[in-house]
Amino acid sequence: MPQRGKAKKNGEKITEDKLKAILDFEVRGALGRHDGELSEQRRKAMRAYYGESIGNEVAGRSRIVTRDVMEVVEWALPELMDVFTTEDIVARFSPNAEQDEAEAQQATDYVNHVFFNVNHGYEIFHDMFKDALMQKTGVVKIWWDDTVDLKREEYSGLDEMSLQKLASEDDVEIVAHSATPITDQETTAALGLPPDMPLMVHDVDVERVNSRGKICVEVVPPEEFLVSKRAKTIDDAEYKGHRIQMTLSDLQQLYPEADMEEIKNMAGDDEQEWDEEYTARHDFDDVYGGDRNYDDNWLGRKVWITESYINVDWDNDGVAELRKITKAGNTILENIEVEDHPFALITPIKIPHKLIGMSLADITMDLQVTKSAILRGILDNIYNLNHGRFEALDGNVNYDDLLTSRPGGVIRVKQMGAIKRLDTPSLPNGGFDMLNVIDRMRDGRTGISKFRTGLDTDFLNNAKAGPVDNQMEAANARIRLYARNFKETGVKQIFTKIYNTMVRHQQHQDVIKLRGKWVPIDPSAWGGDCNVTVQTGLGHGDKGKRIQEMTMVGQQMSMLRQDPEMKDMVSRDNIYHTFSEGLKAMDYKNVGDFITNPKKLQPYKPQPDPKVQAEQAKAQMEMKKIELETQKMQQAAQMDQQKAQLAAQQAQQKSQLDVARLQMDAQKEEAKNQIELAKLQSQLSAEQQQNAIEHEKSQIEVMKVQADMARMAAEHALKEKEFVLKVAELELEQQQDRPVKIGE
Repeated sequence: MPQRGKAKKNGEKITEDKLKAILDFEVRGALGRHDGELSEQRRKAMRAYYGESIGNEVAGRSRIVTRDVMEVVEWALPELMDVFTTEDIVARFSPNAEQDEAEAQQATDYVNHVFFNVNHGYEIFHDMFKDALMQKTGVVKIWWDDTVDLKREEYSGLDEMSLQKLASEDDVEIVAHSATPITDQETTAALGLPPDMPLMVHDVDVERVNSRGKICVEVVPPEEFLVSKRAKTIDDAEYKGHRIQMTLSDLQQLYPEADMEEIKNMAGDDEQEWDEEYTARHDFDDVYGGDRNYDDNWLGRKVWITESYINVDWDNDGVAELRKITKAGNTILENIEVEDHPFALITPIKIPHKLIGMSLADITMDLQVTKSAILRGILDNIYNLNHGRFEALDGNVNYDDLLTSRPGGVIRVKQMGAIKRLDTPSLPNGGFDMLNVIDRMRDGRTGISKFRTGLDTDFLNNAKAGPVDNQMEAANARIRLYARNFKETGVKQIFTKIYNTMVRHQQHQDVIKLRGKWVPIDPSAWGGDCNVTVQTGLGHGDKGKRIQEMTMVGQQMSMLRQDPEMKDMVSRDNIYHTFSEGLKAMDYKNVGDFITNPKKLQPYKPQPDPKVQAEQAKAQMEMKKIELETQKMQQAAQMDQQKAQLAAQQAQQKSQLDVARLQMDAQKEEAKNQIELAKLQSQLSAEQQQNAIEHEKSQIEVMKVQADMARMAAEHALKEKEFVLKVAELELEQQQDRPVKIGE
């Protein structure tokens, strides 16, 4: 079955109406639609985070709502932020070949700079992670913005040279200009001008045009993101979309060719999909309160547009291509082919074969409802204990006095005993125990506990180290899993897409300060592919453990340095590395402010003691004398050894000479034999050649005889033919009684 949105090759081309129908179908069936189940779950999560009413409140009873969802989200968020923002470099690009190492290092520095410094990466991580923890998904959009920026500037009092210099700049356009003459003779004389030549000064307004483009990274609110329900990953989703609100003015500026009259007739933002999920985010502060009164042609009015990314065979070549299609109402504003979609997505609790998993709010909301119900019962009981209920004799009690509860208050009665306090059961201990049970259930589900955050001091003080460490490690494992899910999905996608987007679109060179030096950067010269790894730091729990471990290692190293037999096991580099890692674990990034790398130090040269030097010099003189005597003895022994070696060499040389003579005589004899053999071979070869010549001559003679015989046979045959012809002529003459020539 062909996929939706694809046309057969050489078949009917997709029309614009058909394309609109395909987009409407995908939007209606997408996850994130305002009337879908996912949207409802996210609305509940947002209201639970804000601690809004559950919906089962009873008038006159406690209405308290616990903030368990907010607590687990706010406890987990700092931990995850530390994991991804502790290191100076989050993403590292590795080279594919040795010659690409410098390029990979440059890409690492520049991409991290663009994310953190240009696009406020800390805020992006914060909002992305918080969306995921609360509403299942954190979505980030990465794209290249080539919008031309206009900046208006004013200059006054410019001379001719300054005006020409300003006007010659490529990105400057003069939009207003006025010139004023200065006729003051003292001023003109000071400038060396003739008295009759006034000085002209200029006031100009200019527009500075920035058309270089830039990388944009922004967090997309989950309710604005649409994706196919069938998707298992963000990349294999058949449809991805982004619902955006935009003013008519901005829309007209971005799409000047669009039919603005048709768009103006669209429903306004108050009639559009102001769904509950969108407003739930702002219910706490009532951002969207108040009336919206505007004219239909008011350019500040906002409309919804949908930016869709879908595979469709628009060019009718039989192959579906990825297209970006922007649609406002029923008007298509843009339809272009793109190389990739701009989205990166994370989810804290992954579910196999599903794009969107679960959030911490999902596994906490039911506990918040149960805990709120228990706490409401406890509070209602306390209220009854404090204020109680009474039975009163009708007509004998002043009810205003009875209902006004205040210290020292008087209740007027007409008869003693007209009021009797009803017994209220005391508060059961089981209620508080149940609250603790729910807290433990929440801790087990989320991996976020009070003792992990340092809030449960009694537990930490009374518990043994072993159980605490085990529970801390278990909690750390859960947080590490959340971080790993973020790292291997959305975070890696963000930096990969920043890299690829810059390679495809950034055509200008940028000069930034990296590693203390101003470096020119040209992403268009980078390779088309990359290998990216994401660096993660230590969370709160891991940091404390790491600090303890590094402290213990430092103590052990100090003990080894004091042992003469073991001190060589610990070098200066080992000590520096241990100390620097401990500082990093304590969030001190600038290690050089505390300890200097031994590689940067000059070799240590202690000043010698003069007395020691004198003793050493005396000892050195004695050693030299001994060395001299030793050398003389060694030289004599070497002389005798050399003489013996010389005699042995001479004998050996004589023996070698005799052997060489014998070898030479043998070689001469062998050479003589070789010469005789060569002579015999030469004679034999000459004889063979002579025989061959004689044989060839005999063959020639035979051929001559054969040729003579053939010639004689031919002549004989010719003569016989002539004789036969002559006889025939004679017979014919006799018959015709006249001469006849054969052939007439």
